[in-house]
Amino acid sequence: MSTPTRSRADDRRRRPEFRGTEPGPGPDGPLLSVRDLHVHFRRGKEVLRAVDGVSFDLHAGRALAIVGESGSGKTVTARSLLRLLPRNARIADGQVWFNHAAGVRDADHADPHPGGDRPAGRGRRDRGAAGPRDLLRLGEREMRRVRGRDIGMVFQNAMEAMNPTLTLERQLTEHLLWHGICGKAEARDRAVRALGDVGIPEPERRIRTYPFQLSGGMRQRAMIAMAMLTQPALLIADEPTTAVDVTVQRQILDLLAEVKNRGTGIVMITHDLGVARYFCDDVVVMYAGRVVERASTPELLDSPRHPYSVGLLGSCVEIGDRGRPLTPIQGAPPDLARRPQGCAFHPRCAQAEAPRCLTDQPLLPLVSSGSGGTGGREAACWKVVPDA
Repeated sequence: MSTPTRSRADDRRRRPEFRGTEPGPGPDGPLLSVRDLHVHFRRGKEVLRAVDGVSFDLHAGRALAIVGESGSGKTVTARSLLRLLPRNARIADGQVWFNHAAGVRDADHADPHPGGDRPAGRGRRDRGAAGPRDLLRLGEREMRRVRGRDIGMVFQNAMEAMNPTLTLERQLTEHLLWHGICGKAEARDRAVRALGDVGIPEPERRIRTYPFQLSGGMRQRAMIAMAMLTQPALLIADEPTTAVDVTVQRQILDLLAEVKNRGTGIVMITHDLGVARYFCDDVVVMYAGRVVERASTPELLDSPRHPYSVGLLGSCVEIGDRGRPLTPIQGAPPDLARRPQGCAFHPRCAQAEAPRCLTDQPLLPLVSSGSGGTGGREAACWKVVPDA
């Protein structure tokens, strides 16, 4: 795919170029609608297509898992939603429609601190535009108002994401003060309550500590508290259960479930299919920067249709699988600068057949009617695996 040029002024603003003209969703549509997203990285003179035409929808009060091997484009997709990419990356094409109105219909019910103590200022109902907005077309100043206020993010490594030289109090209250949500005293009260809400003991004392003084599980919960302080309509969680033990993992997932039940939409990046099964309503499977399968969680995990999805499940062990042999996927993911012609998975696929799999790129056809929130079941494969 050819890539348009851009000026140095555009580089300074970090504003991507666009070729698409597809209109956004209606006011009653999905909370988040990603359309044909392309993200490219520079590696010397080569262009790596880390995200290559990704599309999906997310509705308020639902959780969507994006799964796949390391390097499949999961985290780049998540960071692209907030335009938090390194300098050698650029969003080459696509649309990211954020429909804030879809996430505030139950704003009063969603308030974790009812009773009239919501501070004066910009509440959830009076933020942003009334209709859907394409986040990739916003200026940087507008985008800063969206980040952390309308859309929260839990980063993969809490120790790296939090500033080790600042206390939790400074980092959490600064979040509220920058967005003008409340004054300093109220910001501290809200931060203490938020730490208590996520299960951190003695929040009045812990708020004065530094991130390195907390355990890994506490740091992760503090990150969730920070992300949820402004009651965002959308939460992006990038591997939120990485590097914590199974007990803390369950606590974090139960906490996120409470957030989802308040009406917040959640995009979860994970390589753990057990986490996806336990928590998420729908699943998107990515391989080599592309979506290869979309379905509701029970449909996809109980009866995968794409050979890559079958391989992922076959290489995982679940409780009750004692005696079942593991069947790892042979080979390695392709170099994104030299993607194979046709289906990118065909060099590793036992079902690949010439010439079609080797020459024609499969799209995402509807392969069966779906019961989940994705509006149907899709698999990008010329040799779709029959229903079990």
